[in-house]
Amino acid sequence: MKTVILALIGLGLCAQARSSNLSTTDGTIYNNITAQRVEPDGLYIEYTLPNGGVGMSKVKFSRLSADQQKQFGYDAAKAREYEAGVAKANEDFRQQCVRQEQTAQTQKADQDSRVAQQERADNEHLLALAQLKAAEADLVRANQGNNGGYYSGAGEGLFAIPQPRAVRPRTEYAPIVTPIPFPVVNTPRSAR
Repeated sequence: MKTVILALIGLGLCAQARSSNLSTTDGTIYNNITAQRVEPDGLYIEYTLPNGGVGMSKVKFSRLSADQQKQFGYDAAKAREYEAGVAKANEDFRQQCVRQEQTAQTQKADQDSRVAQQERADNEHLLALAQLKAAEADLVRANQGNNGGYYSGAGEGLFAIPQPRAVRPRTEYAPIVTPIPFPVVNTPRSAR
């Protein structure tokens, strides 16, 4: 019996909340409020927009009349404390975002430094290879005709092409185990 009475009261409150309107001291009217949540500094409401659709808004208690403030249990001290807590949480979040951004920038700078260092190392490697090729070409020019090779190119691009070596014949070894032929078993006489 108690649950039925409580259910009816709950349905009555829901029906009242679904069809309620709210007007503020500055003249804004919110029609057909379908949901509301009371916080220490104001109300979060969902309402029907004039041209269809659903709107959501937070209405501060400072925009409501004294009767409406009393109806929703407004306490100025709790509201200030709540707003201070929200402001602190927002500032903490902002500071955390700044720290994360600084960390990301530091990591990016480190990565850019590593990439630049790798590029310098690659360039130095290529330069060393070019100097080695130039030194080899100088050596070839200095020893021209002494090593049995011939040279290709002219000017700075000289490089030696060695003569092919004689190929030694492969040594063939006898097998370690002499293969034994596979015995013919259960085969028809015509296949033998």
